[in-house]
Amino acid sequence: MRELAREALEDSVESPVKLSIDFGGGRGGGGGCLGCGNCLSGCPYDAKNSTDKNYLALVIKNGCKMRTGCRARYMVQNPDFDRSGGRGMRGRRWRVCFDDLDYVCADFVVLSAGVLGTTEILFRSQQRGLKLSERLGFGFSCNGNNVAYVAGSPAPLNAYGLNKQQFLKIPFEDRPGPAITSSHSSLGFTIQSGVLPTAYPYLIFKGIATYGWPNGHWFLHGVIDKLKCLIGLKNSQAMVLNAMGYDESDGRITLDEKSDKMCFVPSNDPLLPRKIGAFQKLAKRLGGILFMSRYRSTSVQLLRGCNSGSNPSLGVCNSNGQVFSHDEVHEGIYVCDASVIPCSVGINPCLTIATLAEHISQCLVKDIMRYKSIGSLIRISNLEPNSTVDINGVDEKIYVSVKSSNEASLVRKDMETVMVKETLRGHLGGMPCTVHLVMRMSLGDSSTKNAQQLLVGCVGGYVAFQAVGRNKLYIIDGKVDMCSVNDRTPYTQYMHYHLLLASASGTRHVLEGKKIMNPYILASYAWRETRTLHTNLRTVTRKDEEEIGSNDSKGEMINLHGELQLSLIELLRSIVTMKGNGKFKFVGLLLRSFLRTYVLQTPRCDTYNPIEMIEGAYPSSTLHEMRTVLLLNGHSTESFYLPTEPRDLVRTLLDEGYETWLLQPRLHPLHPSNDFTIEDIGKFDVPAGKNKILPMFENSNDNLRQRILKSIARLIPRYERCTCDECEVFSGIFGNTFWHENVSPSLHWWLNKQCLPRLPMPGFPHLRKICIAGFIVNSNGENSYLVHPERMALPTLYVSGGRSLLVTPEMSHLANKYMRLHQPSFLHKRVVVEGFGHSDLLMGEESYKKGTTDIKTEIAAFTNKQIIYRN
Repeated sequence: MRELAREALEDSVESPVKLSIDFGGGRGGGGGCLGCGNCLSGCPYDAKNSTDKNYLALVIKNGCKMRTGCRARYMVQNPDFDRSGGRGMRGRRWRVCFDDLDYVCADFVVLSAGVLGTTEILFRSQQRGLKLSERLGFGFSCNGNNVAYVAGSPAPLNAYGLNKQQFLKIPFEDRPGPAITSSHSSLGFTIQSGVLPTAYPYLIFKGIATYGWPNGHWFLHGVIDKLKCLIGLKNSQAMVLNAMGYDESDGRITLDEKSDKMCFVPSNDPLLPRKIGAFQKLAKRLGGILFMSRYRSTSVQLLRGCNSGSNPSLGVCNSNGQVFSHDEVHEGIYVCDASVIPCSVGINPCLTIATLAEHISQCLVKDIMRYKSIGSLIRISNLEPNSTVDINGVDEKIYVSVKSSNEASLVRKDMETVMVKETLRGHLGGMPCTVHLVMRMSLGDSSTKNAQQLLVGCVGGYVAFQAVGRNKLYIIDGKVDMCSVNDRTPYTQYMHYHLLLASASGTRHVLEGKKIMNPYILASYAWRETRTLHTNLRTVTRKDEEEIGSNDSKGEMINLHGELQLSLIELLRSIVTMKGNGKFKFVGLLLRSFLRTYVLQTPRCDTYNPIEMIEGAYPSSTLHEMRTVLLLNGHSTESFYLPTEPRDLVRTLLDEGYETWLLQPRLHPLHPSNDFTIEDIGKFDVPAGKNKILPMFENSNDNLRQRILKSIARLIPRYERCTCDECEVFSGIFGNTFWHENVSPSLHWWLNKQCLPRLPMPGFPHLRKICIAGFIVNSNGENSYLVHPERMALPTLYVSGGRSLLVTPEMSHLANKYMRLHQPSFLHKRVVVEGFGHSDLLMGEESYKKGTTDIKTEIAAFTNKQIIYRN
């Protein structure tokens, strides 16, 4: 080869070939090279000094735990990282994910997956909100690499690998040797000869993946060579030629969103004509047929893609391997492979990559020591549960959690699990939305019998919602509870979904969803309820940022509501594709929870203990200012005066300096239970002999007719059931007036035990006439109100709950429309508060944040006018 290169190549210079690197720590494996020539397909005699015998062997020797069989796909900021420097068990900075569910957490992440692998990880991380330089994927280089194959040469090239029989017969000095034994540089590029291993199908190099030269001869050569092999004659000689040089380093690597695969465009090679000419001269001198690769660049020595630079506009990393954000570096993320090299090297880059790795390693060690010096705990993640590793002399438990790191339970290998896929479609804010979920349920210890603890799992996947962005919203942290229970609604079963979404722009969203299952009318709504997810999508707020450790919420705030449905086809697909050793147990537990909810109707929690109730004092009034607000309660439920709650409308108005005049509900115990109509609600009906009436009621016993009526009332279906008997009877007769989850247990007890312990019935005939008419009428069923709109000359504000219960938001819409039509000179407003029903709009635990805000604003705007707000 040396003589041929001197004759065929101009200014040829023989270059030394470095076959191994000595790390000074000894080497594992077998002995030296035996010259079999099968290096490219893997040395059968364990003589290669590969990374598992140098770098990896060195770190294992120093106590590092290695686990194979997993592939890192992307990384995100750990939602549970404590930015204040907390030392919690899950306080690591980064979460490295293997798929939608499995991950490990670490404070420092080193990417050494090769050019395509490292770039792919960063691209997928960018899809999930990791801010990176716009130069990612640019400057891709193949190191000017081209491969040719010379076959049919009569010269003794000795460039075929040896099989076992040949290896034993041929002495060491006559063996082909390592894969690369000679290197010659000329005209700005380097040509190396290579040995073909026996495991390679040579037909690939003869026309399938190559072009033959001279034209027309290569096919005939292939036929003749095959006939020689069949009749046992000696085959002609062949050799692989590898050329390297400087290319333009202007290629690009991209991630195709449709196919979800990596794509690349190789860089331009200005030296390619010279290389082909050199290959042709060598083939002519050898008397063989030249086969050139069909591809412009054929390389195993890819470079760049995450090239280094002084700032994010010039590179993806700095010279120390730290990955750039938009304006700074990401603490704890390093790239340490050939993708950092800023240009093509022109020769074998292995020593260049090794030198770069040593430099980045030194910078990494300094960064780790600095991070430890400021008091943050460095924890090493490992893939084997319950193993230990010594860190500064302290044994530390190493875990892998397949749940959200907010979960306290840990996953063991012997734990039963099940994988479930769901695809839900529907509308959020009136716009189409599709949610693709991958859920893993960990069924825990088989001795555990509480289904509420066994139907909890983690969630991965993505959300397709074009209204937010054309890119997918990826789930980076998700939890699901298939049997969630609220103490305020003990008969109701919830399937609760909490998903943290990340977009490519860096904005994070929270998707909260609930499937609400109530035992209403003998489970007639079970099919719809178990497939309907009531969903809220909102942008991460400051409060959420404090909880998840993120500060990336920018741009327009989103808060959308809607419903998503699991279709019958998707349900069947979920059942068929269900996997795991615990799928039958999971289905059994889920069906058992449905049986308890819909058939047995057994409450899942205890009733409220009134000992915990504390009635708060109201602030003193400011009557002298005469800023009076008249509050008129309705038929039965007290909505303004709530002594058990820290905040209600009366307290709010008193704090704002208003004098409140309150008319109690007509059914309040201080009012007599004589015959009345709905019209009497607006009258001050204070009895003169209440001291005689109240003892009479306290000592009276229910007669047979009343007991029968109570029994019937308990059997009447209502949407939400309750463990309180008074609440059950009232809702059976009147209907649910509030959503129980919005009302505190103390207020619920006070309303039913103290405020309204008895339910007089005289007002119901009038209510029946109103319901039949569809609008308000007098006690005789006559329309004596709406025919006189001139009597209602005043501004109005209508506040309705967004969740229909007893009444619908359509009622306030019609009332507002009526006032705007007949009193256009006054200001009329209407507000719908999502998440609330009827009475809980004013007496809910969180109503002061939403329901009463608009009322307070309107009162302040019309302070000098007389305004009446009616519930």
